[in-house]
Amino acid sequence: MRLSKYVAHCGLGTRREVVDIIRAGEISVNGETCTNPAVPLQKDDVVRHGNRIIIPGQTVLHVLMNKPRGISLRRGRGKSIYALLPEDYQDLVSIVNLPPSAAGLILLSNDPVLTEIAESPEKSLFTSTAFLLEKPLTEEQHQQVQDLWKTTELESKVEWSHQDEEHTLLLNGRGDMTHALMIVLDDQRIKVKSIDRLSIAGIGKKNISRGQYRKLTKKELIFVKHFGISSK
Repeated sequence: MRLSKYVAHCGLGTRREVVDIIRAGEISVNGETCTNPAVPLQKDDVVRHGNRIIIPGQTVLHVLMNKPRGISLRRGRGKSIYALLPEDYQDLVSIVNLPPSAAGLILLSNDPVLTEIAESPEKSLFTSTAFLLEKPLTEEQHQQVQDLWKTTELESKVEWSHQDEEHTLLLNGRGDMTHALMIVLDDQRIKVKSIDRLSIAGIGKKNISRGQYRKLTKKELIFVKHFGISSK
């Protein structure tokens, strides 16, 4: 069987799509990168996509979940997201962290291209997270928050939003910066009612109720991989 056919049967894409994956150097055979889609495979050859061994019949999954508050992203730390997922989703990992105290959108996958992001501080996805405050900020408090945030030297932006009776700080940037902002707010004794991630890589949680999940569409996956990933 040719390498391109093998990789396609592993669920990484159509024959045409996997040719691009192979030529990009994402596939290795017996530990050596192989960029020739037409190379024939032997029975005992070991094929990897990134660091993960791929076998025909296995499925690569990309899942969006609207995480409830109080749910951990890791097993063995109280109630976790895995209690909400079916058996064939148990090997998925979260691509961008979100603390148990926060709710909102998370991206789960077993795709080596994306799971590498979770393991590397040099890459990240753009996220937007809302901090709902107990009461509005004064102009002085707002300036103090901005000044303190600048000292973190994090490449993220904190914006003030006031709608009706809700008072919100919106944190936009690469990766998960929720803990860093909580430290800044705690320093100013600003109380937060709730934290809610609104989007990842520009994809929102529309039509995903709290505790529910769905697969990424093909268009969304292309957007995440080609536009959502950034090298710092």
